Amino acid sequence: MPVNQELVSRLQGLSKERYINDELRYFFCNEKMLSTVVPTIAEKRAQAPGGIGLIIGTGGIFSLLPSLDLEGVIMVDKNPSVLRFSRFLADTIREAQTPLEVEEAVTSFTETDYFTQWMQNRTFSIATRDVSSRRHFAIYLERTLDSEKRYFADVHWSNPDRFREAQETLQHTPIIFINADLNDSTFTGSVADILGTYNAPLSYVNLTNAHVHPWKVSLEALDMLPITDQTTIQYSDYYDPTGKTIEQLHMMIAPSLAEYKQLVRNKGKIK
Repeated sequence: MPVNQELVSRLQGLSKERYINDELRYFFCNEKMLSTVVPTIAEKRAQAPGGIGLIIGTGGIFSLLPSLDLEGVIMVDKNPSVLRFSRFLADTIREAQTPLEVEEAVTSFTETDYFTQWMQNRTFSIATRDVSSRRHFAIYLERTLDSEKRYFADVHWSNPDRFREAQETLQHTPIIFINADLNDSTFTGSVADILGTYNAPLSYVNLTNAHVHPWKVSLEALDMLPITDQTTIQYSDYYDPTGKTIEQLHMMIAPSLAEYKQLVRNKGKIK
């Protein structure tokens, strides 16, 4: 079922580009064990298909999307550069003929209008405008894309079969890019009001590893979101479900909002 375009427009109106973080990082997903978790996510989503998804940053959404069965996705980030790159990647996947074409576009991203606009509008001077900085960033994109491909394995969009699925899903699933802070209860309250007005359930939430940084998750703001028992809550952690420390960030699914909130209180460690 197509998502209501008025809903999309109102959600887009919440993006103000007032949150600036000039780091050129986190353009690709850095969680491990993605390929093993995706079937579990797909199984859970099949029990309550449809609805709207919300994700912090990229979270590998373009590879996950075929398994989520959503009507639309809200991508929230404080860093406008992450959103600009994600929009570029979404547009490129939609229009490309092959996944290789997308990968080549990624490595030449520094020559696009997206990157030029970022360089012109950025607030802080972390990178310079010379050729060497552009080349360095292109190499970084290539390496982090390679890592994401390894983590997702056969369910990454670069796999030809998955590419067609991702491309088809992107054709009818709008990605709503919002520059905002999920820690802002005014923002999350506005999201809840808009979704409620259009009877659009929040059926999938990917909070990545925000809970290990206590300043990144406000329980008050989280409580404003219309998360129910039917909502799939995905997150990333350095602890497995038994509380054992693991070296790399792994993607997981929270059994309930209450248990996820306990993670927040414990700064990630399950006690």
